[in-house]
Amino acid sequence: KQFPEADVYGTDISKDAIRYANENAELNAIRNVTFLKGSLFEPLSQLLTFDVIVSNPPYIRSGDMPNLQPEINKWEPRNALDGGEDGLSYYRTILSEARGFLAFSGAVFLEIGEGQAEEVSVIAMQNGFCNISVIKDYAGIERIVTVRAL
Repeated sequence: KQFPEADVYGTDISKDAIRYANENAELNAIRNVTFLKGSLFEPLSQLLTFDVIVSNPPYIRSGDMPNLQPEINKWEPRNALDGGEDGLSYYRTILSEARGFLAFSGAVFLEIGEGQAEEVSVIAMQNGFCNISVIKDYAGIERIVTVRAL
């Protein structure tokens, strides 16, 4: 709503998540957003480029899944949480594919789990990104890694 001139795309593998996102957009009179079912960049046209890419991918280590709070394991879909053996598998995919969709001076913002900033930053550098910064949340925990191709 605050950026009506922007074209916004969202992707998710869950048809329910897409349905809820569309319902919320409708309820909030947001007209400049398109939600597509699919994994990460897969449903997007190769012709699209973005000034900003934002992702909150699954980042919990597979081995830590049984130790989550019971209400999380009960209500959250596993595929929304499980980031693979080291919790970083989605970051590897996102950062290896993002450059093909990122505008020349664009940026990628990634939510991360506690203690993952350094590893995600290394993955970004391995994929040719620079200008890497980390943003802390209100509790002082490193929560977002921002990268640019320039």
